[in-house]
Amino acid sequence: MLSNHHQVSELVPSNGSEPIDPIVRMELDDPTRAPALRDYFLRLGATALVNADSTVDVRFEEGEEVDARAYMRSWAATNGVTARTIAATGAPIQAKPEVGPRGANPFDPPVRLGDLMVSKGFITVEQLAEALVEARETGQLVGRVLLRRRWVFEDELARTLAEQWQLPYVRLSSVGVDQQVMRLLPRSVGTRFDAVPVRFADQSVLVAFADPSDPEALAAVRDYLPAIKLAVADFSDIRMLWQSVAA
Repeated sequence: MLSNHHQVSELVPSNGSEPIDPIVRMELDDPTRAPALRDYFLRLGATALVNADSTVDVRFEEGEEVDARAYMRSWAATNGVTARTIAATGAPIQAKPEVGPRGANPFDPPVRLGDLMVSKGFITVEQLAEALVEARETGQLVGRVLLRRRWVFEDELARTLAEQWQLPYVRLSSVGVDQQVMRLLPRSVGTRFDAVPVRFADQSVLVAFADPSDPEALAAVRDYLPAIKLAVADFSDIRMLWQSVAA
């Protein structure tokens, strides 16, 4: 699914359960790796930022039963560093940074999909405005409007989404998927949320989404694959792969 909002949405799954520790502060034996740890948790849908002392504050949204410490240990083991949690004294996290592209300051505004597509010359400002109006009136996703009107090609849209979210673009029609890994996700979930597991990646599973900004899709996939790495692929390639699997 492709975002129907001109302003980029957040990668925040939720399931309505009771929250756990609001803020977990983490300390690394190698402070230079703090930005990498922050970005890891941003990919998981958390609020995360690096403090002045190179500790990392992590907070998942209320209603998520997520063990941030377990994810920290997994990341630390994979990256060969030592990490521990410490008391979260001082000012709490005040704002949720966007997971999308940003400048040196993590609180810089994200780049919007429509603006990127216009800047690349894929669509005009007038076409974007018209697509946004139609999306609001019909409830259809903006990306689907652009595709249906044949104003963009699928790979143009997928590559732009990948750039927007700073994620890898995967051409599934060329690289294929690991069939055993693919079967870790029920076909019904994959087809409903336009996502497909591609292969094992370290201690995670690389999952290709048609829209990585869809929090419902992320939450549904994490019900079966808690540790995932995100990628973007063409909608039709994802659908064709699932169609090749017997219902």
